[in-house]
Amino acid sequence: MAIYDRIRKVTVFDADEDVAKVINALGKTGTCVVIAKGRDYKGIVDDRCIEFFKADPSKTKVDKVAIKAPIVKPEHSLLDLVHLFFAGRFKALPFYEGKLLKGVITKSDVLAELIANNAFDQKPVADVMSRPALAVVETTTIAQARALMRDHNVRRIVITRNGKIAGILSTFDLAAATNSPKEREPLVKTKASIDDKTVASFMREEVETIGLGAGLHDAARQMVAKDISALVVVDNANGKPMGVITARDLFETTMIPEEPDVYISGLHDSEKENVPEIKDECKKLLDRVGKSLDVQYMTLHIKNHGNRYSARARLATGKNMFNVSATEYGIMETVKHVLEEIRSMVAKEKPQNIHHLRG
Repeated sequence: MAIYDRIRKVTVFDADEDVAKVINALGKTGTCVVIAKGRDYKGIVDDRCIEFFKADPSKTKVDKVAIKAPIVKPEHSLLDLVHLFFAGRFKALPFYEGKLLKGVITKSDVLAELIANNAFDQKPVADVMSRPALAVVETTTIAQARALMRDHNVRRIVITRNGKIAGILSTFDLAAATNSPKEREPLVKTKASIDDKTVASFMREEVETIGLGAGLHDAARQMVAKDISALVVVDNANGKPMGVITARDLFETTMIPEEPDVYISGLHDSEKENVPEIKDECKKLLDRVGKSLDVQYMTLHIKNHGNRYSARARLATGKNMFNVSATEYGIMETVKHVLEEIRSMVAKEKPQNIHHLRG
């Protein structure tokens, strides 16, 4: 398959290396590094692995934070890769032939192959983007930004100045800043916290945007050209941020099944025992709303924040897209809450984006 001609080189670290060295490498690659012991694959490290990392990175072995991401194999089809990236929210996945690591394949590589296969139409990005764009002013503290990103289950936030886009801040930016020796040492000496600083201190000023009326094909081509996985969608008239479209959103549009189905992502291995019950609850909703709407599929991303869970659900019908997020203290409570909100929205037939917090 042509996509395997796109395999990229990857940095490999021994499982006994310290986290600090890996963080520095991540800053250069922007995707992931592979962790191995000899020729044995141990996992990958990307920004999610260090997002909530609290220990001293110079004294922690990298195998403590690595995640066992799935391996891409020669027999995997393009659709297989779409499903792997969609389910895990990985930036890159390792490609192995037997026990030999050949490199990694990124989201951009998959998007490029989908473009070559004419997988995207010119449906407006507004139809599939997440809205509204989560935005804060540049004087917002890091602590406040972290809380917003956690509560809304998003990985990036737009920074504004006088109503205009000034920059963007991602979970990787936060993790890298929090765990870099350059930032940690003066903070430790003064007993200060990076959380007290403003988002302007760590935001990236280069923000890739796309107009509200652009098509999915345009968005995919722009992501591939810039080798990125997200674009801020802006109002063409005034430049105001209206939403965010990600590679995952684009992947989702290529996954429409012949029969309505549910795609669940975000759960840790220890939490996957809940999948049958979650799917059962989702199927009940699909059966119910399917009596009046042309249901195509539903996606549900669940994230564990330590003391509570958040969930983002999207229900796609022939005409509309319903998006809801919610936060509760337990997995099933969160799932039932978000499904009830979708049911309520469908009953009113008013697609919108809402977020509910509990506690």
